[in-house]
Amino acid sequence: MKLHELPPVMSEALVTCVSLLALGFRDDELYFVIDPPRVGILLRVGDKEAPFRTGEIDVDPAAAAALWKQATDAWNGAEAAERDELFRQSTTHKNKIILLLWLAAAGIQIPASTNNSVPPAADDSRVRSAPPFSSN
Repeated sequence: MKLHELPPVMSEALVTCVSLLALGFRDDELYFVIDPPRVGILLRVGDKEAPFRTGEIDVDPAAAAALWKQATDAWNGAEAAERDELFRQSTTHKNKIILLLWLAAAGIQIPASTNNSVPPAADDSRVRSAPPFSSN
């Protein structure tokens, strides 16, 4: 599967995940979550959580997990230009200030080692191939 073939909800989940990684959060702090029919990314830092709902999809949790694996494989196998295009078209990227405000509202600080004044470069971004999955 190619990035442009992904359901929009999965594209948004990828961009959210990559954006949080680019801000300096660790991949073991990120979870792909499904609460049928809603899906999204959960950032868990210590005892604080920030859920990012990326949309709805009409599949069971096992199918959603498989789709997430396909999405991360597509991201990891994509060229920088394809990643950049997905970023530019995403609602998450267009509304990135909301992502930052949501982190602040959850009491989560951006890691100090991050220079967040520059958007993430697609070739430096990474997504876990098989992030933790929760059906909650």
